[in-house]
Amino acid sequence: MDALLRLDDPATGRAIRAAAAQGGSRERAVALHVLAKQGCVDYVGDAKAFLLAQTEQSSKTEQAVLRTGYVRYLEAMPPRLTLPLAREWLSAPWPLSYAAEQLLSRHATPDDRTLLEEAGAAALPAREMYRLCSMIEGLRVIGAPESLPFLRVAYEQAPYSLARRRALECLRVFSEQNAVRDLVLESLWDCEPESRALACEAPSLAGLATSRRINEIRDDAFEEPEVRRAAASRSPFGGGAGN
Repeated sequence: MDALLRLDDPATGRAIRAAAAQGGSRERAVALHVLAKQGCVDYVGDAKAFLLAQTEQSSKTEQAVLRTGYVRYLEAMPPRLTLPLAREWLSAPWPLSYAAEQLLSRHATPDDRTLLEEAGAAALPAREMYRLCSMIEGLRVIGAPESLPFLRVAYEQAPYSLARRRALECLRVFSEQNAVRDLVLESLWDCEPESRALACEAPSLAGLATSRRINEIRDDAFEEPEVRRAAASRSPFGGGAGN
């Protein structure tokens, strides 16, 4: 792909377009990646047609490489072209819904906040954790304080640690609020090292319990190195090992 991107002669361009239209699944996926990097928007219609056809197939495993290629292509397209599709597809059958989740997780706007929160709230009891993660990622892109009630519920109720970590990434921006601060403090004991590191870095955490836990993390020889470094960097608790 890097070699193809360095070539800009007409013959190479024609070959890439031919591969995108007529090659095997892997060749088409590679060609779509190159075309996306080049900013070519000519294959949005092809992506729509392919993903729509996939909703009607009983077995989709053989086309997984090409399906991923089309979704990645759409992710690279200007949001003005893809966000209307994502909003329409979010409640559509898979893989249209999957494409919608990926697009909204990257390009959501404030106008999408309610849509994402409603979809995320429905994903919680259904145990659709990948969907929940995508909705939280979209809310992080938006960054609206109005999402705090939903994000707190997601953190408290999600049985999936990676969903909690994504919620924490959103919540810690607002950790000066008491209700949020308690959740960030709780994350110092989370099973995900990334979550523990994020909590160590939250500037609003203070107090004796915080001090003891951060020092404990900093000096724990069995803790992940990046988490120990995050704990050691905290002032006034820094200065320990952390290597």
